[in-house]
Amino acid sequence: MNGKLKKTATCLLWTAVACAAMAPQTGYAQKRVGGDLIIDASDFLDEIPRLHLVQDAASLKTDWLYNNFAIKFRTHASFTVSNYMKTLTMPEDGPYYLYVRAVGGESGNFRIRIDDAYVEGAFGDKPGVAEMKNAGRFDFRKGQDVHLMVTRITGTPALDVIVFSKNPALTEADLMDKQLPDDVVLLKEYDIPASGCVKFGDLTGDGKTDFVVMTPGYSSYAYDNAGKKLWHWEAPEERTKLRAEFEAPGAVWDFDRDGRAELVQWREFDGKEWLVIADGRTGRIKAKTPWPTKEHPHVYNNFRIAIANFNGKYPDVVVVYSDCGGEATIAAYDKKLNRLWAHVEHTKKDHLGHYVYPHDFDGDGIDEVLGGWVLLDSKGHEIWNRLPDIYDNHDHVDSYKFADMDGDGREEIVVAACDLGSQVREAMTGKLLWVSPSEHNQQIQVGRFLDGYDLPQVAAGARIYKDRKVDPYLSGQVYWFDHKGELISKWPANGLNGNPDFSVGDWFGNGTQTLFWYKFLMQRDGRGKLYFTGNVYHCFDFERNGAAQVITLDRGKLRVWGYKHVVAKTPNDDPDFVRQTMTNHTHY
Repeated sequence: MNGKLKKTATCLLWTAVACAAMAPQTGYAQKRVGGDLIIDASDFLDEIPRLHLVQDAASLKTDWLYNNFAIKFRTHASFTVSNYMKTLTMPEDGPYYLYVRAVGGESGNFRIRIDDAYVEGAFGDKPGVAEMKNAGRFDFRKGQDVHLMVTRITGTPALDVIVFSKNPALTEADLMDKQLPDDVVLLKEYDIPASGCVKFGDLTGDGKTDFVVMTPGYSSYAYDNAGKKLWHWEAPEERTKLRAEFEAPGAVWDFDRDGRAELVQWREFDGKEWLVIADGRTGRIKAKTPWPTKEHPHVYNNFRIAIANFNGKYPDVVVVYSDCGGEATIAAYDKKLNRLWAHVEHTKKDHLGHYVYPHDFDGDGIDEVLGGWVLLDSKGHEIWNRLPDIYDNHDHVDSYKFADMDGDGREEIVVAACDLGSQVREAMTGKLLWVSPSEHNQQIQVGRFLDGYDLPQVAAGARIYKDRKVDPYLSGQVYWFDHKGELISKWPANGLNGNPDFSVGDWFGNGTQTLFWYKFLMQRDGRGKLYFTGNVYHCFDFERNGAAQVITLDRGKLRVWGYKHVVAKTPNDDPDFVRQTMTNHTHY
């Protein structure tokens, strides 16, 4: 591709193998190809100034960017208010030719200094034009440290890439063959409709991973592994705009265990809303029951579906979360969609959070169900309810993860609790163990991701809000905490515009969990390294080779990326592992 550019998963996470294994070191240095040194814009992210933006080709309205990534500079004064610096170690003796590729903004430009002198000319000085300039020849020694500085920034130009090349006539076409880290491979690429979310599973029974694209309006398009469309169901046009504000509810799962998965989803027809199980190959309805919500009119704050194991043998229970405004329902159904129970809270939007989490907290093989600030047993009875302790619906749970944080053999609940920060609570009591501030904590992950720690670390996705008149209004940053809630570090120093996702999986195929955020592989020191051209969406064994691949979604493209040097193994087909790593997934 470089030319063109988962007893449960959390239990497995803490195996002795995973604790002992070390992922290959990805390094932090700029990319080297032969004697050429390539400094991608992402190499400057550690200390990105607070008003500067990360951009892709589409947002800059240009045909191509190196790694589909640039930094748009923005100054709010008539003089330089920010600089970028990097020290490079030259890989070879001899002459090097400096190339700078930039995209002109509405105004302004920037300069480059090498060691103690400016290079000739300015860059990014043509509004709207992407241009690579040869900025002269330099003679360096192998191993020589060279100080690179991007400075004298005015206006809004964007930096794409800087190259020290042995080639006196380097072209953009040459760079197209030298993108992304050498150990990442694009395995599959699909053209898909505009998506609200994508659900994965074997719809056809051929042992390969298929998928269903669910649009913002809750329509569904089913595709096989080769990208052939199997069928499509169109949601009613009425109220599409209301639905499009929130992720569509659905899950792909083999309920009858015939090797071919079904799709369980929301549908509306005959003037009513339904929970249906549909044949994965054809979309034909196999079972249906009324969706647990009020009659219209209502909103679609949080309509979600997850798969639960209530018999200790096979997960075949559908758990639905339905928050239609003023009433939130968590309901469970058997594989024929007979209702088993329902728990209703009369709350405002989001008070029970955004998703429902079936998980075995007490180790008896049977799931409890966690939804917002309530934990229910498999019969729908309350184990604990912390809603009275929470001020209002603004203090809700955005997401949950589960891990043995203190090494006592029992899992705790790790909470992304909005403005209440990052929390760890006792699983079977809800008792608060620790809390740490992390802006508006939207997403969270937990694992042994960093070097130098014996117990798990928490990665909090800090969502940084500003006044809506400020651009960017929304940005994201990773806060790292140790198992006691002590802050380790933040990356980058200032947030990046956007609302990035976390994903985690056995990327290297060696039993070690790797964390991904935004477009980055998070390294063992907590810093990110650009790995993908699109935004991380999911991570699981799509290829069924015993490792995990990263799924990115970006402007009508679904891409599957893998580790180039992975050694294939037998995939883990344990149903509880599969549903927790692949099926029970939310984009929120």
